[in-house]
Amino acid sequence: MARWRRRRPPRCPPGWTTGPPNFVGIGAQRAGTTWWHSLLGEHPQIHGPRVKEMHFFGHDAVGRDPADLAREYALHFPRPPGGISGEWTPYYMQGRNVPQQIRIAAPDARILVLLRDPVDRYRSGAFRRPDKAESAMGRGLYATQLARYLEVFPREQLLVLQYERCLRDPAPELARTFEFLGVDSDFVPKTFERAGARSFGADKTLPPEVHERLMRLYEPEVRRLAELGVEVDLSLWPHFAHLAG
Repeated sequence: MARWRRRRPPRCPPGWTTGPPNFVGIGAQRAGTTWWHSLLGEHPQIHGPRVKEMHFFGHDAVGRDPADLAREYALHFPRPPGGISGEWTPYYMQGRNVPQQIRIAAPDARILVLLRDPVDRYRSGAFRRPDKAESAMGRGLYATQLARYLEVFPREQLLVLQYERCLRDPAPELARTFEFLGVDSDFVPKTFERAGARSFGADKTLPPEVHERLMRLYEPEVRRLAELGVEVDLSLWPHFAHLAG
């Protein structure tokens, strides 16, 4: 269970303003979000909190006055004229109450998502934290989680990226992200040389019964992504390439 963390808002420099974030990254865990967030942070027009994961929303935010929550959240995002600001907390994709909380606090925010083959994502998370293996299974229910966001946000406010595609050819995917955020899409970071999320457990083999359970759990979710209008190149997901049309 993610805990809401009260942090002191940063100082707003002279001439800057605060307001709801222009973008919020919501997930998925172990899908390259730290890598992608660091690339966004190199853009001169993009500003954000000192920490990547704010964990502002979640169970402990339930019941708080929505207007008070929105005012406090906005204080964390100072930016200069012409600049934008945002954060990325992978827990937000899983939290049941979070879509509504973000919608209230930042209704115009662009929502960013990175998806990874859910079996590979599970393996990376489970072998990193064996005590969290059961929770790691739930994090791969992409369609169910994204449907909650699409209930409260227009589809055009949601950009779904594919980790494998970003890893294979990061430049055009990053340019697409910049364009979606409304900043200069011609900006190129100093280097792309980082192999995305570290693949904990990449050299491990899942027990057959676990692999079978994951396939039964995730295959309907992967099929449902297309129904939600989420474009995923299934040929890049080795466990679900057989579903590619």
